[in-house]
Amino acid sequence: MQLLVFLFVFLATPSDSLNPKRQRFFGTSSENVKSRRSVRNETCPECAMISTTKRKIAANKLKRAPPIFQGPSNDRQRAIVAAFQHSWTGYKKYAWGHDELLPVSKRFDDPFQLGLTIVDSLDTAIIMGLETETREGVEWIRNSLNVSPSKSVNVFETTIRVLGGLLSGYHLTGEEALLEKAAKLGDNLLNAFTKSKSPIPKSDVDLGTGAAFSPNRGYSSLAEATTLQLEFRDLSVLTGDKKYEETAFAASEHVHKTKCAEYDGLCFYHIDENGEFKKTAITLGARADSYYEYLIKQWLQTKKSIDWLRDDFLQSMKSIKNHLYRQSQPSGLWFIGEIAENDDFYPKMDHLVCFLSGSLALSHLNGLDENGEHIKMAKKIGEICHKMYQNPTGLGPEIIHFNIENRTD
Repeated sequence: MQLLVFLFVFLATPSDSLNPKRQRFFGTSSENVKSRRSVRNETCPECAMISTTKRKIAANKLKRAPPIFQGPSNDRQRAIVAAFQHSWTGYKKYAWGHDELLPVSKRFDDPFQLGLTIVDSLDTAIIMGLETETREGVEWIRNSLNVSPSKSVNVFETTIRVLGGLLSGYHLTGEEALLEKAAKLGDNLLNAFTKSKSPIPKSDVDLGTGAAFSPNRGYSSLAEATTLQLEFRDLSVLTGDKKYEETAFAASEHVHKTKCAEYDGLCFYHIDENGEFKKTAITLGARADSYYEYLIKQWLQTKKSIDWLRDDFLQSMKSIKNHLYRQSQPSGLWFIGEIAENDDFYPKMDHLVCFLSGSLALSHLNGLDENGEHIKMAKKIGEICHKMYQNPTGLGPEIIHFNIENRTD
């Protein structure tokens, strides 16, 4: 779903994407809120996603009114919307209210018991202008979502997919029920922190009982501990309760204080509940990736007010270039490799590493790229990530290995 919404937004033509008549964002004051309906809504008033009253209430809390999206404007966008609707229709028919559709057997799976597909896809439906799907999703969340099931879930996955889905849905609709569910879920997830011996949370929590544990021999991953802060900080801003931000940010502060000095700001990816790292490979892939992504995003979210977030990001980008950035042979493709536990360079790149292009571009756009190295590197990594899809299936691999000796790539 994330790929679909990215493509939908990305494929907007420049003239359309910059046209204020198409964007139709509301002003910064709730007094500027006006009821706008598409042609579809004029013939079906009850199909309007959000009422004017709800938009006014949300505007006061959000400091702006939620935007209205008008749907696809070109053939490529329409094709992506059709793909989303195809997936949604199958999910609704065979797995509605459950986490995942198993498309071959036409059954469902419930690893979270949180209606994962609905919550995680809601903002995509909104951005695509799909009013029916949005209404169905909001109604299910309001009436049926239980954020306290007797179920053990991964804190990281639940935060980025369910808590993040509820918060983004609230930002885009102003539907108060989404924020109420988000706050209750946030309370449940906090048990992973309060049951730990250090600011580093346990990796899993039972949303019903509050029991917390780390099933991987007591370790959380670097990403699991440091990819919660954007969502928890936003929850604090919206609820006025600082406990979410302060608790989650303490984990980031703890990692900052450890320095990760062995590889100049690049951290090992296993950390226990005592806050101590275990030596592992150095990677920007699974278990570590979003730590680096959230450094710059937290700096931006906090209005560039926390200098060490910026400094840690810049140091890590410098170290990535020095330790992990290599060129394949004989094709000359630039990629991000890994350092194995024995300290040897390993020419393997996870697809997850493609986030780096975006982080480097954010750096460039926010005045951190003094000599232009970040944007050059962003383009090179973006190039290899694009090339990953140039194969007969059109599907990109999860992992790719490179030659760094002069052999055929």
